[in-house]
Amino acid sequence: MGVKLSDEDRNFEHVSVEYRGGAITLRFREYNQTIKLYKRAEDHGDHTVIVSSSGWVEMEQTIKRYESRSYVMLDSGRFLNIDEPSRDREFDDECCIIKISNLEAD
Repeated sequence: MGVKLSDEDRNFEHVSVEYRGGAITLRFREYNQTIKLYKRAEDHGDHTVIVSSSGWVEMEQTIKRYESRSYVMLDSGRFLNIDEPSRDREFDDECCIIKISNLEAD
């Protein structure tokens, strides 16, 4: 797994997470948020990563191999799935845009 801060003008996420296998826990204290990435092959197959958030109640989302999803993390602890941002500052300064990509190889 790789985590990097966005450094190119065309990327509008603040954090880019590149999932490459295993189980990962990310904690963002400022946003009261814990995000977990893991696999459950018996439910979703070998090529899908599961995204779980402390801001969700009994909910999970999945990302297939070589696909990405964008989320906005609000300082209230909410974590929302969004369309890919089209410009910087599309959301206010009290949030963090996260892009999670499933780049796991065979």
